[in-house]
Amino acid sequence: MGNRFHVQNNVQSGNVNSVVGDVSGGNVNVGGTGSQSASAAIDELRQAIEALKPHLDGPDQRELDESMRHIDPSRDETELRPPLRKIAGLAALVEKGGAPVIQAVRAVQNALAG
Repeated sequence: MGNRFHVQNNVQSGNVNSVVGDVSGGNVNVGGTGSQSASAAIDELRQAIEALKPHLDGPDQRELDESMRHIDPSRDETELRPPLRKIAGLAALVEKGGAPVIQAVRAVQNALAG
C-alpha cells in the first residue's frame, strides 16, 4: 500500500483546489480534483477547529462544539449558514489559528454551493 497524500491550495476568490491521491509502486493515482465534497470539507473544518480550540477559552470552545453539532452534509446550505457564520466569527477573533478555520468554512460553503 502506498502513501496517502493531500495537497490543497489556498482559498482564493472563493475557489478551493485540492488533489487527493495514493502513491503506490512509484505511480501516482489521483482521485478527485477541483471542488471538495461537502463531507471532505466538513472533515477539514473539524480538524481546523480542533487546532483552534487551544487558543480559545472554555465558553468559546463549547460554542464551537455546539455549532459543529449542526454541521452535516445532508443539511441544506440555508440551514448551515447560521452555524458556519458563528464558527467563522469566533475564528476571526483569534489571531493565531483563526485563518485556517475561516478558509475551511469557505470550503464547506463552496462544496455545498457547487
